[in-house]
Amino acid sequence: MHDLPRGLDQYFELRAPKNEPVKSDSIKKVAKVDQREMKKSIERIERAVSRRDEELQKLQIEMDGAATDFTRLAAIHGEIERLQGEKEALEQEWLTLLAQLEGVENK
Repeated sequence: MHDLPRGLDQYFELRAPKNEPVKSDSIKKVAKVDQREMKKSIERIERAVSRRDEELQKLQIEMDGAATDFTRLAAIHGEIERLQGEKEALEQEWLTLLAQLEGVENK
């Protein structure tokens, strides 16, 4: 295992035979595949965040209707906290992927 601070460029340089130059087309193809996969992941996360928002809205309405049922309120509150935690984790993943995608596009 090697530490590759320059990423794929360095990987291809190490893999290329010493007397042949690195083919930039193969690097560009890998970068395009990576970009496509990252964009698909970003879109997947955006859909998941949207679903969490919809579920949170439904639970808020349900919570308003169950104002006198304290056991139900506690269960709804627990579900809301779980969904908010999932949403925050998804948003962190989204930010990470977005930063990686910008890094790949700027190369």
